[in-house]
Formats: sequence, C-alpha cells, structure tokens
Amino acid sequence: METCVNTLISLGHFKTHEFIFSQFQNQKLARNSVALLHAIITVVQNLFYMKIPHPKLYELCKIWSSGYFLWDTLFILQQEKLNILRLAYIYHHLTAIYIINKPPQFYHGDTMLFWGELSNIPSYFVYYYLHTNPESSELKSWLKLQKWFYGCIRIPILGKMLISLWKTAPNKFPIAVISPVYLMGVIWTYTLFNK
Repeated sequence: METCVNTLISLGHFKTHEFIFSQFQNQKLARNSVALLHAIITVVQNLFYMKIPHPKLYELCKIWSSGYFLWDTLFILQQEKLNILRLAYIYHHLTAIYIINKPPQFYHGDTMLFWGELSNIPSYFVYYYLHTNPESSELKSWLKLQKWFYGCIRIPILGKMLISLWKTAPNKFPIAVISPVYLMGVIWTYTLFNK
C-alpha cells in the first residue's frame, strides 16, 4: 500500500513539473522537458542502485519511474488521439511498470531502466531543436548522436540482456511481456537509420 501511495505522489510530482515547465514552454515542450528530467534522474538512480544494491534505493527507483510512466500514460489518454503509436507507448509504459516491480536480481529492471533511459536522452534534445530551431547545426549533431546512441544501446546491449533473461529468469512470462518492447526498439532503430 505504501508503494502505491508513493507512486501516486510521484505521479503528482511529474504533474507539478509539467505545470512548471508549461509556464515558459508550450505543452509539447513541457512534456519533453519532464521526460528528459525523468530520464536523467532514472539513469543516476539506477546507476547508484547497480553500484550499491540496497532495497530502499531500488524502491525509490521503482516509485520514481512508475510515477512517470503513469503520468505519461494519463497524458496520452487525456491529451492525444489514440493510434497505433500511442497504444505502443502505453504498452511500453505499463510493461515497464510491470517489470520494474519484479525482483531486480532475477529480472534486471534496474539495468533495463538505466540503459533504456540513457538511450532516450539524445531524443529529447532532437525533439527540442525540431520544435525550436529546426535549421540549427545543433539539431544535426543531436540527430547523429540519437541514431548511434539509441541503436548501439537498444540492439546489442538490451538484446543481449533479453537473451540472457530468456535463459535465466525463473518465470518466462515477464520476459514474454517485455519482448515486444525490445522489438519496438529494433523498429525505431531501423527507422532512425533510414531517415
């Protein structure tokens, strides 16, 4: 029960940041800023947990990211027209919440969050420059970084992790649930390299 309450508090935290960012950015850029904030803090939190695996630290990681994924799911449902891409995001978010609530020593939600969010960071800068200065040299640099950074993390690193999980996880159902998310990353990598 305490985890549920803390997750709702975390969701409120992201809603508050959305409001703060929207005071000086439009709604789309404010959402992008919230996502960047989540990614950076998630990378740092999970890196600490991977170095100092204390259960309270992992609980903090779970609450932080579960709150974000719930916030963004509600944003999609309330603010956007549902299509296949939006449904894929919702699946991604619910799957992420599901896997990070499994024991990290068996399902490695900490490591998945670390690498997944790290691979997303350049995307937030690409989005920012696409919407504020689409002709800038900064956008061109971030696009190159996004393509290589995302692809080099999502395909080999998370792919190796997924294969390992299929071999070692005590229950294969959670791995079956997250496998489509890996496929989404492969498809997005292909898209990035063919732009």
